[in-house]
Amino acid sequence: MAVAITGCGQQTGRDEVSTDTADDAASPRTESDLESFCDAVAVMDAHDGTTDASVAVSAIDELRESAPSAIREDVELLADTLIVNNYPSHAEPSMKAAPSDQADPAGARLADYVETNCGPDG
Repeated sequence: MAVAITGCGQQTGRDEVSTDTADDAASPRTESDLESFCDAVAVMDAHDGTTDASVAVSAIDELRESAPSAIREDVELLADTLIVNNYPSHAEPSMKAAPSDQADPAGARLADYVETNCGPDG
């Protein structure tokens, strides 16, 4: 499922904490916060489309809650899109599916962030 969101496979390792934005510089995420995000990505990667909707939506919510500020907006956009498109009965009225011209770049940014911060070299 995260492959659909991030465009990358399962990631491991969690050594580096990114502080790419002013928000992160003012309030940097701790290694344990980043670890929670990377763990949420790994859980998403374990889902294959046959996962019960409530379990999948819970995993999406965990990814959203643990997202570092550097990519939080992208995670929000992609999480809403994923829920609206794949689990509409769990969608909130405020959720909208993003068009591909917004979702694709957000997915690429998220994939880069995950590769840099959650990958074996990150």
